[in-house]
Amino acid sequence: MKLLKFIFIILLITSSNNLYAKPVPPGAGDGEVAANILFLVDSSASMNTWIGNDGLGPAPKAVYDSEDRILINQNGRRARGVVRYTAAGAFDTTFTPIRRTPAAGCTNIYDAGANNTRSRNIRRNAGLHFVENLTTRDISNENVFFVINRERRDRNMIYGFTEDGSECIFALGNQTRGAHVFDIDVKIIGGTPYLFSGGRIRRGGFFQSCNLTTMACNLQTFGRGLLSSMQRMSVNNEGTIVYITDRRDGSIQGRSLAAANGALALGAEVRRIDRAESPDLTSTMAYATTVAVSPDDSNILYVGSHINHSLQKLELSGTGADTTYNVITSVGTGLNSTLANTGVAGEIDADDVRFSRVWGVSVTNTFGDSNNETRILSATSRGYVDVFDGSKFVEAQRNDTWQDQMGGPRIRRWDGVKQAINAIVNDTTLTTGAHFGFGHWNAGESGGGKNSARGGAYCHRNSNCSYYNGWTGDHPTGTSTLCNSDSCLNVGISSRGASQIMSVLEPLGLAWGTDSQAFSDIAVQYFEDETAGGQVFDPESLCQLNYIIVIGDGAMRNTGVRGQRGETANRIDALRKKGIKTLFVAYGGGIRGGSMNLFDDLARIGSCATAGEEDCEATIIADTPEQLKTELTSKIRQIIADKLAFTAPSITATIQEGGSLYQAQFAYEQYGEWQGTLLRKKLNSDGTVDHELSTPGNWSAAKEIKGQASETGTDDDRNLWTAMPGKSYIGNWDNFHPDFMSSIKSLMDELGYEVPDYHHASSSCASVGVNGNDDDITGLVNFMRGRDYFDYNGDCIVTQVRDHVMGDIYHSQLIEVGPPDASLDFTNTNEEAYYRSVNGYQQFMAGNASRKNIIYAGSNSGILHAINAETGKEEWGFIPPFIGALLPQIVNKGYDGKIDQTTVDGKTTGSGGTNPIFGVDGSPVVHDVLIEGYDSTGAEQDKAWRTILFVPYGRGGAGFSVLDVTNPLVKSNKGPIHMFSLFNDQINKRILVADAEGNIESRPYNSGFSSYLKSEEGLVASDNQTTARDADPDDCNSTDDDDTNNCTEQDNIALCTVLNADEGQAGTNITSNTEFMETGTSSCYISDTFHFSEITLDYPEGQEIPDGILSAKEMVDGVTVPIAIESASMRDGLLRVVFEDKQVINTYQSETDNRASNQFSIQTSCKGATGIEPEYDYTQLGETWSTPRIVRIPSTDGGDINSDRYVAVMGGGMSKNDSCAGSAVFLVDLEDRDEPGKIYGAEKNGGPITIVDTDPAGISVGSTQEATPNGSDISNAIPAAPIVITPDTAFGIPWRGALVYVNDLEGKVTKINLTNSTKNGARLFEQTTLFNLRANTNNARYSYFAMDAGVGVDKGQLMLFGSTGNFTDLGGREPGLDNIMYGVIDKDYPYFDHLNGVTIPLGSEPNFLIKAHKSANDALSVDEADDCEDVTGKIDTSTCIGTKQAWVIKLGQDDQGNFYVPKTFRKASASPTLFKGQVYFPIYQPPPGNQRCSQGSAFICVSDDECGYNNSAKLKLTTPDDVNNPGANACAFVRKGVLSELVIFADKLFANVAGPTGDEDTLFSILSVPGEIMQNKGGWRDSSY
Repeated sequence: MKLLKFIFIILLITSSNNLYAKPVPPGAGDGEVAANILFLVDSSASMNTWIGNDGLGPAPKAVYDSEDRILINQNGRRARGVVRYTAAGAFDTTFTPIRRTPAAGCTNIYDAGANNTRSRNIRRNAGLHFVENLTTRDISNENVFFVINRERRDRNMIYGFTEDGSECIFALGNQTRGAHVFDIDVKIIGGTPYLFSGGRIRRGGFFQSCNLTTMACNLQTFGRGLLSSMQRMSVNNEGTIVYITDRRDGSIQGRSLAAANGALALGAEVRRIDRAESPDLTSTMAYATTVAVSPDDSNILYVGSHINHSLQKLELSGTGADTTYNVITSVGTGLNSTLANTGVAGEIDADDVRFSRVWGVSVTNTFGDSNNETRILSATSRGYVDVFDGSKFVEAQRNDTWQDQMGGPRIRRWDGVKQAINAIVNDTTLTTGAHFGFGHWNAGESGGGKNSARGGAYCHRNSNCSYYNGWTGDHPTGTSTLCNSDSCLNVGISSRGASQIMSVLEPLGLAWGTDSQAFSDIAVQYFEDETAGGQVFDPESLCQLNYIIVIGDGAMRNTGVRGQRGETANRIDALRKKGIKTLFVAYGGGIRGGSMNLFDDLARIGSCATAGEEDCEATIIADTPEQLKTELTSKIRQIIADKLAFTAPSITATIQEGGSLYQAQFAYEQYGEWQGTLLRKKLNSDGTVDHELSTPGNWSAAKEIKGQASETGTDDDRNLWTAMPGKSYIGNWDNFHPDFMSSIKSLMDELGYEVPDYHHASSSCASVGVNGNDDDITGLVNFMRGRDYFDYNGDCIVTQVRDHVMGDIYHSQLIEVGPPDASLDFTNTNEEAYYRSVNGYQQFMAGNASRKNIIYAGSNSGILHAINAETGKEEWGFIPPFIGALLPQIVNKGYDGKIDQTTVDGKTTGSGGTNPIFGVDGSPVVHDVLIEGYDSTGAEQDKAWRTILFVPYGRGGAGFSVLDVTNPLVKSNKGPIHMFSLFNDQINKRILVADAEGNIESRPYNSGFSSYLKSEEGLVASDNQTTARDADPDDCNSTDDDDTNNCTEQDNIALCTVLNADEGQAGTNITSNTEFMETGTSSCYISDTFHFSEITLDYPEGQEIPDGILSAKEMVDGVTVPIAIESASMRDGLLRVVFEDKQVINTYQSETDNRASNQFSIQTSCKGATGIEPEYDYTQLGETWSTPRIVRIPSTDGGDINSDRYVAVMGGGMSKNDSCAGSAVFLVDLEDRDEPGKIYGAEKNGGPITIVDTDPAGISVGSTQEATPNGSDISNAIPAAPIVITPDTAFGIPWRGALVYVNDLEGKVTKINLTNSTKNGARLFEQTTLFNLRANTNNARYSYFAMDAGVGVDKGQLMLFGSTGNFTDLGGREPGLDNIMYGVIDKDYPYFDHLNGVTIPLGSEPNFLIKAHKSANDALSVDEADDCEDVTGKIDTSTCIGTKQAWVIKLGQDDQGNFYVPKTFRKASASPTLFKGQVYFPIYQPPPGNQRCSQGSAFICVSDDECGYNNSAKLKLTTPDDVNNPGANACAFVRKGVLSELVIFADKLFANVAGPTGDEDTLFSILSVPGEIMQNKGGWRDSSY
């Protein structure tokens, strides 16, 4: 097959004022000047206030008990188990929530065996059923409720509790290993009680019925299908039919039941009800999530939908294919609403009832005093339960049926702030365009508590307190000098600030008081401090934007407005005049009028001189964490977009075998999708390029795709498809279509995104919209197909084809795939060429010899385009399922009619727009593999050769899709096949896997972090304090100077409760380590033992958790320091941690007890603590920037070449704030059809191959410590593609498999053995650190780009070549910046050896972390003269590096080791290219001095491969006088802009330069430097071989 080798990215940028945008591309000048954003967050005690109602987690179901009380179960990590509400709808405090089974265990345990419960924890549960007067074989006349355990280790268990919850009297397991019960039903049939259950067993399903009178059970297992994809079930009253909802398509299937083995067996389908794609809730069935048979009539079904947010009542008739239904009535808006239903019973119209994902419905006909009334209960993912009067659930009375609502979510304001900021700093589209800093504030200088000297009370009521007091450390490292629990600037503004914020925010606690002078003093002093903020604020750079974002939740003191004293108003006014704006966020709800006036006044002063000016910013109001996230994200996108001054096109180029050049080009659009194109141009024999589109063979894919779009949407010539439940793409490969809206809506629901209501009766184009988002979902789909639904041109004709349809191809590299042509020439039997030759590859080649050439390119519209290489037309476009689920992010209601506004005759009109996103942003790779695959009819029975395409999402997300493109054209019922997709949902902590049919399986994992306020004891203390504060008078903590404290209720519970108090220690003594958690009443607790529910570790109950799994830290004066853990274990479903020293949690420091909290936190390691199966432990997967390589490697069980395995080798990618994600190498199994996407070798490695994240502070695992002074303070990741060497790409390889080399962000070069060689004691999957670049945040030697590799002609040794530089901050000018280019020899090649005196164990083996850190610390280093020759500035060809193992060139230094004056701040802009003994490094140099807003310069630095000396002068390029290109270290100046990676054709170098205006100007070419011809068998990066 023809492969287009690597692509360049060049950007030229276009001007306008956008509110929402991806980061400005490099090359714009302004694009290299990041905005400065400083968060200053209120950390006062009131931030501990709850937002929301009763605090229920996602509620799968609710049922009535015998006294009309309501039992509700929950399925969330913070869930409180089964709770109860009174008949009046109030939370029942007399009922102890069922979070675990009793310590004495359960009586009457059945079918347990090896599947018996291993944990008492049942916080997460589902399938709730209540049975009155139940009599079974072992139970007599009891009221019992049944639940399913949803905890990961015990998902096979069903429990039965007495009505009061005090006893567990029933426990039923499942005899089949790996069973996961999805739902249950309990029915009395002919006087006999039966329990039915169904769910998944591995990749298949099961159905079980048990006769509870005899305990005879009948278990049936099935392959993949209805049972493995079921959601809910309900058995009819006669016990003859069970109705099952199918998550694949939202249908309801009725299957027969018949007697078998003393119970009942599942039979054939006897009824089926299909949902409507675009349901009219009054006449057609919505997507069916949950179903309940009416107890009065088996032909009446109540159906709830989590997709259409509705509840329907259906009447069925007929059977089999003749089944029909009638919608009796429905309730619900059809829209997802997070708001509560509030009102008087019977007064909310049916169409106004709000639901957010209905997951459960139950019906009783024994309600009320007469026990004959009907009530319906619905339960939702938001934790709301609604009550409906069944007698009024008919069309005539539907508007009277709603009765009540209870439950609902709640979250503390403080946790909501953390969630919102965490989402922001993990969003690459935000962090790439801005530098962030963080600080917190309340009141007080001392940090010693409310009533300490100059503490919270004093500074809250007086205006003479000072904060900040200078900077301690080498900025951005360090903190403000005054840094304690009252205030601190914890993270200085810098390019790495976003990655550091959560490490200080997560464990941060709260203190008393709200002195506005705290944040204003911090801000003004910081930006005036030339050792800190004064370094990042440049008043001469007009393109630099500087913002302070203040988040507060209530009354502030000392503001200087509204009659208050203080200097805050004057300070933020002065900052604004300097060019630093201050924005204010009023957060949490409940802020009263007077306090809101303070926010409004300060917001105006911080943004503009006079009210009404264009620059004035209103107070941002965010009542909930969701609103806070949305509002902050919107504002930061606006800040980033406002930096733009001009635009230009971007080019990605590659060269086709045979003489064509492909350029992927785009224009930056600030108000919408960036305009992309793909150009094919003739490449002449002399190396010149024919740019004329009219030349035969030349084409523009953008022009062709626009021509394929249509205004009607039904007759367009495009095939857009995805893999999703409910609507197969097989047949026409065109299911991403308005005809299938319910399926698309279901797909979007997977990641919790909702399409906003863009066009409606009050919108700019009111004539084309209706209230609700059904039309907008359809509109979004049509927008993807090319129509102007969001009214880019402002004419309100939303059906017309947009002026430009194709989205931008930004970071994605192109690849061309034609007829199979992988090599069959082999020199030994280790090669894949040999494997092909003996396994029928010749026949595969012959059978596909006429296969069309297709170019695959990922665009940020969210589409992988398949472009016909001959015509430029789009054959089809694939929308990966997890990219499709993110598409609602495109919609921005704020753009409706707001773009390019004009006013005529007093009427203002404008156009619309969308948010540009990163979609399919990674680079696809292709390989021919012999596997058991799929065709259009389903799974193949035998292995066959298939051409597969591996598609990483890049910046689009932490995921990838794998396609079979053996048949690339859609014809004769053949076409491409979706094999599987995978996504790491880091926000919701779960791994999502979509199988070949698009069915999505969720695998949850641990959050990995918890803090003292989230411990069970911390929650109790906080709740006690909140309750007491609510009971005290509102003015008990009045801000009046003469006020006396009359907070009686709070003072009464302020004395600390102490576990095993020391002699003389103040406080109330207790002796049980669970007593406070269960019955504590004070707001302060001191103990060495704490319990956490957020982290569940997979260890047996009571077993001590090994060293290295958990670590603990405490925040002390703004710095985290480790604290010792004595022991840890799982107890009753909670993680119990015992510290060596006692810790204090004091939520209300007062005169009664002024002891300050220890702000401690616990965190799990990246290995062994995720709570997920190792085979699917993708928790370490970040955004998939790393381009994978597909190879065959040896089986873990040994064997010959026929037992080897096809895997994709891929770096962990990028993740800003997850300390684990990114720092790993994944081996994605491409052959396991039953467990798609599993990690190969996971059982040996404990998941992926972890590459340790080192730290100069060292590592401690239990009692073992390892000093690592050469560690790095960079948060590690592997964004670069690996170098993969196989017998097919190099001569003389004596093994099967591959040697892999990866360079990570913190500068380690790691070698991994994926071969069958045992020389030097090597084992499969072992790793060693080959070299260390000694990178840190000071020298900024970040390794974003892949290395190149080759065997030198003179020495015959393998060398790796790389360069460093922070590509996400091209304009960065860190004082210590010291980037390098380097070449490293692997002296052991082609074998693996254990270096640095260390044999690193595999990841699942003991001492892995200690040994891996030691190897990294002791590795050969670029800074050691004995290891590495510094050839900076050397052009002498008579000398070389001798016996040293590396050479290095320091980009910013002269040949004497001195930094140039002025500094050049050079950095790599792309990967190096090796050609004929020369290494070509693309280099970027920011503009000099105070010209930060100008364009920088692009250079090519050329070095001899084996010796490193500088050959740049041989390119014979001239440097202008105004460009600094100093001394012997001079490189070849190209032009202003950013240079891409270079491609070679006919001894000529081709590259692209971001910056020039026009296609021809962006394409740069020059003859290469003459050199020696290297001998090898292929490119190291060629993944097809």
